[in-house]
Amino acid sequence: MTGAAASARGATIPAMTTPGWYPNPDGSNSRRYWDGQQWGQVDAPPPPPAKRKMPIWQKAAIGVVGAFVALAGCGAVFGDSEKEEVAAEGAATPTSTTRPVAATTPVAAPAAPASAAPTSAVPARPPVDYTSDPRCQPGEPRYDAMIGSGLLDGSLTLANTQMIIDDGVVFYGASTVRPDGKFENRSDVWVIDTIPYSSTGGARKTTSWSKASDRLRIFPDDERIQAVDNCVANLTRN
Repeated sequence: MTGAAASARGATIPAMTTPGWYPNPDGSNSRRYWDGQQWGQVDAPPPPPAKRKMPIWQKAAIGVVGAFVALAGCGAVFGDSEKEEVAAEGAATPTSTTRPVAATTPVAAPAAPASAAPTSAVPARPPVDYTSDPRCQPGEPRYDAMIGSGLLDGSLTLANTQMIIDDGVVFYGASTVRPDGKFENRSDVWVIDTIPYSSTGGARKTTSWSKASDRLRIFPDDERIQAVDNCVANLTRN
């Protein structure tokens, strides 16, 4: 733009030579560029107002105030809720002016006496038959001496002697007694055929005579041995 054109629009030349945007010399709310000698032809809108930065302390104060406001709001909400709950509970709880009636304890009827359980009688044990075999007869001293000569313990003696003679063979039973009068064996049996032979277990342990089962083939379960053994045992029960 020339100086004449500027004058025609009523513009004035600024008193500065530094190029830049300046308020429009025509007085409008715009800006015009000054190149250091003359005005330009294009107007520019006015610059936006500069934003003022908020100080940090002011931001912190606003945050603290906001926090207090939020807490106050929460307290108001919860306080109202608690008041509503209390009011609801009070409304739901009925009040009664009726005087309570004392509870009566029922009296239990006397129990019927327990009937005694029936007791079954224990059957009596049948009497034990201690009857001795009629074939048994008292022993003789000569047989006592014969068997006693084979006793391993010389302090033992024979007592309660009983014998059964069958077909020339003597089945001889006796108790072996210690010096204090107590039994070493209540009843033992020997078989005499010329010489004695031990038959029962006690006879084999207390005398040195050979086993009758080996020499004579007469075993401890022979009924004659069982019979004379029972005769001796019956004498010890008297």
